[in-house]
Amino acid sequence: MTTQQQQQTRFQGQVQGQGQQGQQQFQAGELVTWASMKLPGAYADQQTGELYRVPAEALLGGASPVIHRESSQPEGGVLIRISPNPYVPTNSAKMLAAQLNVEISF
Repeated sequence: MTTQQQQQTRFQGQVQGQGQQGQQQFQAGELVTWASMKLPGAYADQQTGELYRVPAEALLGGASPVIHRESSQPEGGVLIRISPNPYVPTNSAKMLAAQLNVEISF
């Protein structure tokens, strides 16, 4: 089992969330890379502890990018989705990240 698979297993948790299409399941602690990101939400970078708010508009194909990130990492690192709401209040985001054992810097 790889380290990333072990982390995914460790962060498995179920939280109910409201989606744009009604009730949907939210997987707390879902690990993604910038290239594999498909869902809006609040994400914390596991390496730096920075918070990224990714609205649905940022993920539309052909649209101007809403998020611009520069990094020396080839793919920019691993992100953990802490909330399906990109506009979650900062204090709530801090608590959610702490529950997932993510050291934060926001």
